[in-house]
Amino acid sequence: MIPHILSSAECHRLVEEFETSSATQTEQEAFYQGSLGLYQPRASLDLVPRLQAILTPQYGELEFENTYMRAYVRGSVLKIHTDRVGLDVTLSVCLEHNFEGAYPLWRSRKPFPGPWREDLPTYEPWITDAEAFELGVGDGVAMEGIRYPHWRDSFEHDARAVYIFFHWRRKRPPITAPPLAPEAE
Repeated sequence: MIPHILSSAECHRLVEEFETSSATQTEQEAFYQGSLGLYQPRASLDLVPRLQAILTPQYGELEFENTYMRAYVRGSVLKIHTDRVGLDVTLSVCLEHNFEGAYPLWRSRKPFPGPWREDLPTYEPWITDAEAFELGVGDGVAMEGIRYPHWRDSFEHDARAVYIFFHWRRKRPPITAPPLAPEAE
């Protein structure tokens, strides 16, 4: 966990953009159950270089992929999953928490081999060995979301919780062809 990775002013600016954007949409699919989402708010992009510099010592060279904001409202969830290919490292930051009680982000300590499968008969091995992160406003948690299943239970408060997710992919060395063999004379 990284306490106070964003200032209260930065959090407020992001929430303000979320509230005024015409691109904010309700996510109807069962995976999110009515949460509200906004892809790559402009105010988030100014924060990327500073946040990337904080994460690089732990995760190595990173290339920015995108940001996404989500507001959880009564009944919203984030079902257990791993992030899609290309989202190697995720930084989740709490932007608004104006209710009594907890709403933790759960992360399994057990990695999942390969892309996530929703057709598994049980998620028990990943759920039973998990840790909870309760984030206050401005606090963040970084993880290899592509390897470790994570989720949020149903949001049961008469308020909302707003988070932003910064995603990076690990920078990979360029693929080079082996040198050509000299032609036989």
